[in-house]
Amino acid sequence: MALDNLGPYRLEKLLGRGGMGTVYVGVDRTSGQRVAVKVLSTGFAGDRNFRDRFVTEIETLKQLSHPHIVEMYGYGEEDGNLFYSMELVAGRSLQEELQAGRRFPWREVARIGVQICHALKHAHDRGIVHRDLKPANLLLTEDDRIKLLDFGIAKLFGSTQMTVAGGVIGTADYMAPEQAAGRPVTSRSDLYSLGSVLYCLLAGRPPFHSKSLPEVIHALRYEAPRPIRRLVPEVPLEFEEILNQLLEKEPEQRIATALSLGHRLQAMERALSLDTQVAQDAAGNPLTVSSPEPPKAKSEGTKLPGPQEITHLPTSARPTADMGAATDLEHAEYRLADLPEETLVSEVYGAASATSQVPAAPTTHFTTVAAERERRRRQDRHSPDHDGPPWLKPLVTAAMLAIIVALVAGAWFATRPSSADQLFARLQQAADEGDPQLLSDLDNEMAQFRELYPDDERSGQVALWQQDLAAYRLQRRLERRARRVGGDSLLAPVEQAYLRAMRTKRSDYERARQEFAFLLDVFGPAADPDSDEWECVEMARHELSRMAAPAEKSTADLSSQLAARLAWAEQHLDQAQLRDFQRGVIGLFADQPWASETVERCRQALRE
Repeated sequence: MALDNLGPYRLEKLLGRGGMGTVYVGVDRTSGQRVAVKVLSTGFAGDRNFRDRFVTEIETLKQLSHPHIVEMYGYGEEDGNLFYSMELVAGRSLQEELQAGRRFPWREVARIGVQICHALKHAHDRGIVHRDLKPANLLLTEDDRIKLLDFGIAKLFGSTQMTVAGGVIGTADYMAPEQAAGRPVTSRSDLYSLGSVLYCLLAGRPPFHSKSLPEVIHALRYEAPRPIRRLVPEVPLEFEEILNQLLEKEPEQRIATALSLGHRLQAMERALSLDTQVAQDAAGNPLTVSSPEPPKAKSEGTKLPGPQEITHLPTSARPTADMGAATDLEHAEYRLADLPEETLVSEVYGAASATSQVPAAPTTHFTTVAAERERRRRQDRHSPDHDGPPWLKPLVTAAMLAIIVALVAGAWFATRPSSADQLFARLQQAADEGDPQLLSDLDNEMAQFRELYPDDERSGQVALWQQDLAAYRLQRRLERRARRVGGDSLLAPVEQAYLRAMRTKRSDYERARQEFAFLLDVFGPAADPDSDEWECVEMARHELSRMAAPAEKSTADLSSQLAARLAWAEQHLDQAQLRDFQRGVIGLFADQPWASETVERCRQALRE
């Protein structure tokens, strides 16, 4: 039987149905406010398992209050129909953007990722794992903000298991390997799914995609994803490394937290962008991890059709093929407002029956989250025990004094400058990783070391690391400028030479050393300290001095290693395998001077 009214809402039309719920457009009969109303399907209302899952969804949403997570207005029951209401606002899901042919530039993907990290951190801090993160559950609003939808299968850490048969809940294309194997799901499972989402926004498809569900499950458990830069070459190497770490098979090998991931994404985007913006939260307060508002689709992405009314539903309320006209839907967004403290489910819905089937409750009630919060406050204010027993106030006072003393002591210890050994150990660890971005994150620590300990014998090494970082930043700045103006060939000659030498250093150390020397020969003598070319000349001089140090492995050592490998092949491989080996040596090392003797031996053997 069709529903016309629920609680304070007049139901205008069906938005969609699926899973265990149906979603309608509702209008508050008093205020005229339009909302989305989700109702537990009638066929499931008497089943205790489905009823408990729906109530758990409500309880989950009540714990969440964040600008990037859906908002719930209220919840209730009428004639056995359990329901809750959410905000209804225009927007499009990332899945719809992808299906419309949009491809997201990597900077926009990074900023989207930071916003999702904010939402996940808020949920994870409250012990909630989303378990079904995917583009269809991420809404891009008209002002380019991300909203995380559908906590319908979210699970609290340590709570009673509430899954489908087999223990696997989620969408296979974005599911973490441990989730597909039925193993325990943690916050790092959400981070794997987020890695898959970011990969899909960049490449237009998830890391593992197949028409066969078993093939997808097998691939995400046992196969490595194709490196994103092979599909989208313009993605920075730093972004590829972040994705690779997120898509590790074992949870402990992934980035540990949403906060850490947000730091990495923001630091990468900031380091590779010309403009740095101050991040703020919704109240205007500075954030440790945030992102500037993403650019409009018309400025970075593919131009999309004008706004239209399309529904964005949780997974459990998405339109199905048999809905007919109901698939021409209005667009919905769900955000979370300020919610009250924890409310026991039994207070709202009564104690659960001991049997699976429970009769529909004949009562009618609807509770707004704002009203419940105010009710709780009044109860606390007028409670006879509000002031507590006589001994409580002195105890609280003593505890507060102890906390203040501890905070003052902690602040004193926290603000003490680190010792030279402590500072240098952090810097050395970052330098040993070989990732310039890690040193970039410690820029202030390097300056602090040289300011506090100028006479320390290691101060010179820190100065070299600062120059290494300056050379890296110059390279990234020139690469950004080249992309903006239309290619390397439009840069100044000295900038082209510097950029080419820095790139060559990754694969041919000796050739790069020659290129830096040539640059100094051509541009060094006439370089004006006030000119734009001076920085390239100075950084080339620094790179050349760093490369003058002896390499860890001499060319003789490399040559002997390859010769030993050839000797092994001549003893252990059959004739056909040996010829393949010899051709491989020629193909791999023909242009390397240190391998010339072994390459010539292979050529001679093939001629014979």
